Amino acid sequence: MKILIIGYGSIGERHATVLHELGHEIHVISQREDIPYPVCHSLNELKNLHHFEYIVISNATPQHYTTFLHLQAEGYQGTILIEKPIFASLPTSTMSHASSRVGYNLRFHPVIQELKNRLYQNKILCLHVYVGSYLPNWRPARDYRLCESSSASSAEGGGVLYELSHELDYVLWLTGIWQTVSALGGHISPLEIQGTDAYALMLQTERCPLVTIQMNYLDHQTRREIICVTENMSMKADLVNNTLTIGQEVLSFPVQRNDTYRFMHQTILEGQESSVCSFQEGLAILELIEKAQLSMREGKRIINGVQ
Repeated sequence: MKILIIGYGSIGERHATVLHELGHEIHVISQREDIPYPVCHSLNELKNLHHFEYIVISNATPQHYTTFLHLQAEGYQGTILIEKPIFASLPTSTMSHASSRVGYNLRFHPVIQELKNRLYQNKILCLHVYVGSYLPNWRPARDYRLCESSSASSAEGGGVLYELSHELDYVLWLTGIWQTVSALGGHISPLEIQGTDAYALMLQTERCPLVTIQMNYLDHQTRREIICVTENMSMKADLVNNTLTIGQEVLSFPVQRNDTYRFMHQTILEGQESSVCSFQEGLAILELIEKAQLSMREGKRIINGVQ
């Protein structure tokens, strides 16, 4: 299959590597020259967009929206994967695209999948999520203040709520549509970045009356954990050590670095997409981010659907 990767930063390179290893023909849109695949410098230089059966939008987040509109204007009918978050801000008009998906690959982590199976038909009483790691350690060879990544820069569509929005995605996937949200957060550390570095959210969702999510760039010990209490059991998921603890039992899952990306792409390309984040789900996550920011600014709880 001929596949087009738009944007070849670290995440675009990762998508290209995974899809190339799956046996597909990769082409890239990038300003870079040191790329081991055929390259065009812009979409306008591309001679036949419709030769590609699958397109991955993985350029900077603020460019996702205009890139997506360009593909729609060209009448592209193939499958599109938009890297997370879907856009830098919510579109002002209603949008939908049945063949587009959003790259929330943590849904394909075997610990998350096992947790979802265990929660099926169980009443969830509370869910607590924590994700934290020290931003300067993300790419030790580069100065985090000069990094082009959206991790650090509000101008690049970044900040902790956007960069770590995987947690928002799998929480809604596990517990349903959010009903209310309250939030605290901002830039609370000495880190020399423009974006936010810590947030805490408290939600009610369709299937859970109490959800808390804490996310930050500050923790010197990398952690990505979920504690879930149901009527019948308590579970702890550890996404760093790839374990799920249920009572005294500890289940371990072998996970290689690119497994979740490979599982996601295989699922999309095989047309079995019920587990993949849809275009509308991607927009719902973006709306939750914006409502959490509103809650923090105005110091009040936000009810979903109420202006």
